[in-house]
Amino acid sequence: MSLELLHAALRRFTVEHATPAVRDGAEAGAFPAALWQAAEDAGFTRPFASGGWAEAGAIVQAAGRDALPVPMAESIAASWLLEQVGIEPPPGLLTLGEGEIELARSEVTGNLWRVPWGGDASHVVAEAAGELVLIPCPNLPMVFESNLAGEPRVSLVLDRRPCTLGTDRIAPGTVRRLGAAMRALQMAGAMSAALELAVEYANTRVQFGKPIAKFQAIQQNLAAMAVEVAAASAAAEGALSAIGETGFEFWAAAAKSRCGDAAGQAAAQAHAVFGAIGFTHEHALHRLTRRLWSWRAEFGSERYWNRELGRAALARGADNLWPDLTLR
Repeated sequence: MSLELLHAALRRFTVEHATPAVRDGAEAGAFPAALWQAAEDAGFTRPFASGGWAEAGAIVQAAGRDALPVPMAESIAASWLLEQVGIEPPPGLLTLGEGEIELARSEVTGNLWRVPWGGDASHVVAEAAGELVLIPCPNLPMVFESNLAGEPRVSLVLDRRPCTLGTDRIAPGTVRRLGAAMRALQMAGAMSAALELAVEYANTRVQFGKPIAKFQAIQQNLAAMAVEVAAASAAAEGALSAIGETGFEFWAAAAKSRCGDAAGQAAAQAHAVFGAIGFTHEHALHRLTRRLWSWRAEFGSERYWNRELGRAALARGADNLWPDLTLR
């Protein structure tokens, strides 16, 4: 399927299946099983059967743009990671987990913190001692939480839990880096949608006899927001194109850092354009901005990734700093 047709299919999918009632139910704690099943039936949760990361990235970005209350990004990333180490992705909802776990033979012990949709997942993919592990979720002790967007986050307790190991080892931090790239793509999509809403509103909202888009202050808000959206989109696309390639460590860190910073600024500018109406339950804007505020802290904050970039620059030395910045 071409990207143009894929984008059209994703738009239809959102209109048909992600209704306001489904969204409200998800925030109230009811997993939208029909929405997830429709995504699986459409092939949006396992796109590598017929495509690659270009198609998968478009799906992840659309999931952010449309604030879909299902873990499409996590399931896509988890299934790809499993395939890289020779594990056949099992059926059902997959997610990514981070925490402190120890591996002994084919059992894991420890804790995974704030796992996205961990209470609804069939399996969680995590890493332990350089190994990618596939852990079944049913019957695990869990602590249920949620993020600011109402998305479920579950802490899992592992006590000699049987798991499946891959045939190859992975680089330390692989799960976090791929999770960061997914969040960067989602944030880029959500910021783009927020900008579209703000531009449309500014051109239709009339005050003192003219659209508020004619006022210089609003124009400055929109211009500043557009700059952040463009920068975030470029950074996220850079990370997407580098998945599985040499240099992904840099691009994942740069994308998550830049998109996280842009998310805070773009959300502020969008709410400045809308005023109080953007915070109302009925309006679409808050579904985007609450996710932006939540996602920027997940799979490493800007501070975390900035430190990683700084350490990498110091390790490479002063003579390599300019080439590293200009030749990528």
